[in-house]
Amino acid sequence: MSRGYVITRDPDDFGVMNKTVIVVMSVFAGAVLLLFIVVPVLVIRLMPRDIPPFDDARLRPETFQIAPESNAYTYFLQATNFLVWSTNTAEVDAVLNGTAADLSFAVQLVASNHAALALVRQGLTCDRCVAPEVTDLLAPTPNLTPWLYLGRVLAMKAKIEIKEGDAGGAKSSSLELVRFGWMIQDCPSSLIHYSVGKALSKMGDDACQNLVLSGHLDEKQLVDLSNRLASYAPSQKGFVRAIQLEYQMTSKTIDDLCAGRFITNRVNQAVRRFAFPLVFQPNRAKQEGYKAYLSIIDSSSNSFKVITSMKSEAKSEQASFPPEAFRIQRHLASTIAGLFSLSPVDTLGRECRSRCSFDATRVIIALHRYRIRYSEFPETLDDLVHEFLPAAPTDAFAGESLRYSPKRGIVYSVGKNCVDDGGSEESLDPPEPAAKSKKGGRTKDLVFRIE
Repeated sequence: MSRGYVITRDPDDFGVMNKTVIVVMSVFAGAVLLLFIVVPVLVIRLMPRDIPPFDDARLRPETFQIAPESNAYTYFLQATNFLVWSTNTAEVDAVLNGTAADLSFAVQLVASNHAALALVRQGLTCDRCVAPEVTDLLAPTPNLTPWLYLGRVLAMKAKIEIKEGDAGGAKSSSLELVRFGWMIQDCPSSLIHYSVGKALSKMGDDACQNLVLSGHLDEKQLVDLSNRLASYAPSQKGFVRAIQLEYQMTSKTIDDLCAGRFITNRVNQAVRRFAFPLVFQPNRAKQEGYKAYLSIIDSSSNSFKVITSMKSEAKSEQASFPPEAFRIQRHLASTIAGLFSLSPVDTLGRECRSRCSFDATRVIIALHRYRIRYSEFPETLDDLVHEFLPAAPTDAFAGESLRYSPKRGIVYSVGKNCVDDGGSEESLDPPEPAAKSKKGGRTKDLVFRIE
């Protein structure tokens, strides 16, 4: 007979084991609670809050309402539909640079654009060009490149008229080009729009200078050209509006980033909607951009020399600024704003270059008026004041008078290096081709020939 055994366990053992399991589970639950609830809550509580929305009224652009038939934009846009352009850019450049031996190519291209130029002229009779505002980073601006092409067609037309000795026609074409650029930059829809207007105005300045240097204009025509040019000085109002619109686009882009607009995955969108406002602090990022854009506007009336010295002082002050509790977040906000911000030095440098081109054009006209009257060029630019110019022209880079060398036949600005190199056209960036260096304003001095 077999003997059975019954294994028994002390009831206290079960109590001990249950307590151990409960303790382990409690520790685990506590760790989970700490990791996923307490720590994030503490981080959020300790992390500095985003600043509240702030008043950015100074960077809100004025809104214009204008009937289509009174809006130059209507006609400029229609003109692009009739544009005929050539893919032979080398031939176009040769005509505009004055190196083309034969202008038959230009004559044919200008004739092909008769309808387009007629629409441009119709637009030039309007008081204002108001294009739809560009407030979206991804918004297309398809009309801008064709406008540049239309400007080059007008510049070629002026070249042909100078070649044919048609001083009146060349003067009209040159002034049409100047006004075309001025109207686009005076009420821009974006900073790029404004820059296209500036480029067209520069083409107009060059066309006027070429016409004056051709010697086809008498004193009466030179006076008329100078007086009409005075109405098309670089538009400070347009520059301010362009910066305002750039800020508005930056602000909207920050909102779009926080809303996950540029992310297609829904899970990632949800994460971004939580993380971006928390980490990048959109209002603080907007404020950083607001201060940067406002600084550009406030500095635009200064010379380039003053602007660069102010920039250096600002960097020095920023380096010595005491660390803040939210230093990381402030840095991130600045980084986000900086992705869309403009370079003050580059932006204002282009403005100075534009002002120098315009002022030099008027000086060249005054010099030729002086020579017609006195049979020679003056010794100094001060000799032009009162009789030919209301005041001595200022070099926007140096904040001093434009330089002038009657012996070398040039008027010049000290350029971006703010050093008088005697009218040197040596490139500041030797590896670059000369044409590109001159176009980018990287020559030592910004030189304009008077004969």
